[in-house]
Amino acid sequence: FPYTTLFRSNIITLYKQIQKQIIHQFRKEELKIEQIFQHIRFTLSSAFKSHYVQLDAYEKVVDLLDPHKILNRGYSAVVNPNGELVKKLTDLDKNEQFTLHMSDGKKDVTIQ
Repeated sequence: FPYTTLFRSNIITLYKQIQKQIIHQFRKEELKIEQIFQHIRFTLSSAFKSHYVQLDAYEKVVDLLDPHKILNRGYSAVVNPNGELVKKLTDLDKNEQFTLHMSDGKKDVTIQ
């Protein structure tokens, strides 16, 4: 029976070594997964920041081009009876009615 005891002892020793290797490998894989998650978090955070900055820039452009804010800066808009914006004096005909848009409202006018 001494071989049985020795055999059992070897199996237990081998089992413990395998168990340690598995735990060690598991911890290595766990670390790899954590590094991947950190990389994903960093990448997403950078992407969101980049898109936020770009969105903020677009918001500022839209704000600058807001027709009401342009009118509030002292500009006006002249619109012909077809609803088209008049851009040149040569587009104004005598006795034709136009709508003048200003910051506080609009008024129909006639060129004389």
